[in-house]
Amino acid sequence: MLDDDLKITWAGKKVADRFDVIKPMSTGGMGAIFLAFDNNLNKNVILKTPLIKDSSNKKEITDRFFREVYCLTTLEHPFIVPIIYTGIHEEHPFITCRFINGGNLRDLINHSIIKHIPLPFESLYDWVPKVAAALSFMHANDWVHRDIKPDNILFDTNRNTYLTDFGISKHLSFDPTNCLTSSNSVLGSPMYMAPEQHLGHTPTPKCDQYSLAVVIYEALSNKLPFNGRTQSAILLEIIRQCPIRLKSQHTNAPISDKVNHAIMKALQFDPDLRHDSIEVFLKALFNDSEFWIYLTYYHKNTYSALPPPNGYPPKTQTEVPMFYTDIMPSENFSPSFQNELQKIYDCISTKQIFLNPEQLINLLNLMVANDIFNKNKCHEIIEAIEFIFLLDSNKTDVGIL
Repeated sequence: MLDDDLKITWAGKKVADRFDVIKPMSTGGMGAIFLAFDNNLNKNVILKTPLIKDSSNKKEITDRFFREVYCLTTLEHPFIVPIIYTGIHEEHPFITCRFINGGNLRDLINHSIIKHIPLPFESLYDWVPKVAAALSFMHANDWVHRDIKPDNILFDTNRNTYLTDFGISKHLSFDPTNCLTSSNSVLGSPMYMAPEQHLGHTPTPKCDQYSLAVVIYEALSNKLPFNGRTQSAILLEIIRQCPIRLKSQHTNAPISDKVNHAIMKALQFDPDLRHDSIEVFLKALFNDSEFWIYLTYYHKNTYSALPPPNGYPPKTQTEVPMFYTDIMPSENFSPSFQNELQKIYDCISTKQIFLNPEQLINLLNLMVANDIFNKNKCHEIIEAIEFIFLLDSNKTDVGIL
């Protein structure tokens, strides 16, 4: 079906009369990934199709690919890379997803390894809560990711975090099989897999908790808690359970006992000895009631940009000013315009920062009434806003699959 020539035969071609394939990004593992240009949306996207080197594995790999399609169309979350389109090209199924162009956690860790300085503990505030929120959302819907690793934690240019690569995700209700393929090989990345994955046992959310703890450990130390040249050697290290305690490489002082305990508990061989959930793990990891309120809000809401409480992340956020009191003199604007601005500020203050099209259009009309910009442009701008929201509401375009 698909072979190693795929990166050559698809490069420079147009797929589904819509996507211009620019170049291959990766052809390892179970899929070929390309950078492509979406002529409908006028932006770059990621195009992914299953890579089948052995025809005897065709059904297994294509089934896994369709599982990823189903997972991405089912699990819509601000910290999960969204799917844009699905289809078939030259008898090969493919999906396109949003292109997240700010690198990944692997890049950050590799950079810190070159500098010989691991990432500081405070850096966890930037990405751990969002990854954990995505995982918590998956677990609440009976999905397990099973492949949490730095390569699958992406950042955009605004430092927003996204979880990706759901090729081996498993739904626990309708797909209650174990982690083994038909050839008895284990799915996942051995250095980040929970011991029960190594052993081919039925996965649970505790698997993702374990993998996230491995990633956090690596980010804070530039080393893996358990390592080995083979999968058997890695499993042996896990069984021995002797990871070195973490310490801050910036101050050469030990990371707190509570942080070490939270991570070591998540790395327990026995899933029953780990934290009860991802949320409990994070509460123990950050050990701060105010920040825990912030984390809880991440887990209970679907907004992608949430202003944290004062001081979180430390020294990285600025307060949002009052619109018409700190920026614009209130006497220059009508009471209705001031009221609308106050509603917007109240939304931001309560973390409900997304405006619907009606609110934006109402605000534009008020701006026209206050002679802020030319009313001849208002209709054009309103149409543009309505079109943007129409695109957003129809971002998942499921094709012929």
